[in-house]
Amino acid sequence: MSSKINGLASYIDMVEVDVFYINSEFVIDGTGFKSIIGDKFNLKVENEELNIALNSRSIFTHFKGIVDFGKVLNESEKFVDRSPADRSRATQHHCFEGGWVWLIPFENGITSVGLNLDNDHYPMNDQGAKEEFWTIIDQFPIIKGLLSGKENVRPYIKTGRIQYFNKKMVGDRWAMLPASAYGLDGWFSTGLASSFIAIHRLVDILDNRVFPNKKFNRNELLDYELAMKIEYHHVSKMVHGIYKSFKNYDVFKNYCSLCFMGAESYLANGGAKKGMELSSLLLNAGDSEFVKKFDVIYKTIIELSEKDEVSEKDIASLNSYIREDMVDYNFRNFGDPEMRGMHPKVEVC
Repeated sequence: MSSKINGLASYIDMVEVDVFYINSEFVIDGTGFKSIIGDKFNLKVENEELNIALNSRSIFTHFKGIVDFGKVLNESEKFVDRSPADRSRATQHHCFEGGWVWLIPFENGITSVGLNLDNDHYPMNDQGAKEEFWTIIDQFPIIKGLLSGKENVRPYIKTGRIQYFNKKMVGDRWAMLPASAYGLDGWFSTGLASSFIAIHRLVDILDNRVFPNKKFNRNELLDYELAMKIEYHHVSKMVHGIYKSFKNYDVFKNYCSLCFMGAESYLANGGAKKGMELSSLLLNAGDSEFVKKFDVIYKTIIELSEKDEVSEKDIASLNSYIREDMVDYNFRNFGDPEMRGMHPKVEVC
């Protein structure tokens, strides 16, 4: 051991090392899952200690040369002209009971492909990442056809539960951005939106309260922390409901509009323009009436997921609630069967 240490010391003597010391009045932690501040103060809560129902994991990799999914669909009589939208333009979601597949095409011909799995349906196991990935993909002929024989250009990665939470998200002279503060799930793609919103709030607080008054203590940032905690619980329920809705297509079809209603009513209510106001939160989590109505639907989704069969009456009741009880938040006639899943563009900003 001593020889190794001496060798390392000799190597260091040969290398010029620059050390930078930075003085700062305030630190913003945007280091993500491996949050530097969360790690330093032992703040992270994971796995069984979490107080949310959402419990998912991921397996992912990259492929080269995946063909246009829209063309593949149109080769089948079952899917011709199913949607007028070009499916190859952006992220594709392919859903099944217990999980979903994402395909994200990059401009360089590489496609990110991953599985997100509900641990209630697909518990963690000892299978290797590649083996489990293909065991699941093999069940879906169209997806299997897209991926089979394509060049794999990065290792298969298999995670544990991807949800986490930091007990504190702000402190004296520091604050976390959402990706450091908590982790949820890729469904709804809330990561970028939550980051932009949080930056807007944080700048509002720092510029108007913290720096002008030279008050750098945690108490000045408690509203910012509370906003992220409320959003964490609200979004976790929305996504948990999605996983449970996959069991029945008609349940999923009605429920999946809740995210859009939340986003659009948040914008209609002023959105990020309101700065640090607890009435203006991601997916409208600051609107108590919206949250109350959402909770009714969420509870219904969980109850329906526990049934062996969902009746037409159940679906009609769910559809009626979305179209009638939530009409104040339903800007695009979600739930209207005549829309065939394609809804008009609205200006709500």
